[in-house]
Amino acid sequence: MAARSRLLTVRVRKPFLLWIFVVSHAKKERLMIVESRNPDLKYPRHVREEKVMLVLDWLLEFRFSSIPILAARLGQTAVNANRFFRGMLDDGLIQAFANVHTKHYRYVMLTSAGVSYLEAEGRDVSKAVVRTARLGRYSRIIHDLSVQACLVRNLDEYSEVIYERNLDYDSQERPDAVVVSKKHGYSIAIEFERWRKDRKRILQVLVQHADNLIKKRYSGVYYYFEHDADRAHYQKIFNEPVWPAYKKQAKTGKVVKTGRGDFRPDEVQNLRRVFVFRHAPVKGDQIGG
Repeated sequence: MAARSRLLTVRVRKPFLLWIFVVSHAKKERLMIVESRNPDLKYPRHVREEKVMLVLDWLLEFRFSSIPILAARLGQTAVNANRFFRGMLDDGLIQAFANVHTKHYRYVMLTSAGVSYLEAEGRDVSKAVVRTARLGRYSRIIHDLSVQACLVRNLDEYSEVIYERNLDYDSQERPDAVVVSKKHGYSIAIEFERWRKDRKRILQVLVQHADNLIKKRYSGVYYYFEHDADRAHYQKIFNEPVWPAYKKQAKTGKVVKTGRGDFRPDEVQNLRRVFVFRHAPVKGDQIGG
């Protein structure tokens, strides 16, 4: 994000007073530091240890993944990294899971031994997941893999990544992930849309992002889309002068008006400039969906 053109400025009630919100990153959340491969490592044992930690850190943050995504995290293809991942499975650091709902596509997650390995390296393992029952529905799994594929593609641009479930605020207020720009140090919310949401849900999320920006939770919002027609649809709604405010009822799941009144994005100076909408489909072989 450009250092000046994308600062969020919020006009408050006192006349002519402006606040500028620049957020480095959320301090409370457990986050994943994006570490680069060390090209100076020469001995195979040291190279393997580095790769093991990169994989385990990723699985600690995201709870599960696919071999192609993890291989991409290592800068390799799934074919080239096949022997390495077989070794991690044989050593009991990761486990594979598949069922009829995943079309028998194999995904991997941590084992208790993998969690112990991370803990010995000083990682916070309080939210580590080793049971598939905690991963949710298949549609959720595919969505989360799509987010991972989107993130790993741009990983060189980030210094830190925080997965949605590790963000320290209400579930309805969380984006898919928050990343920290390596170049500028700004926090950016990431959303990946595989399928088009209905109008009320789109508006609910847009208003929530505006609230989060005003609360200094992050400094910008990047939307990525599987389908360009959906990108255009969201952009059209985003460009509307008034955003009705909605919320999702916890018990029924219905999206209803909040009663707080409509949100007018143009009353927040530069708000529209910190949203980015991009068509960026993920590779099917990375997510298995």
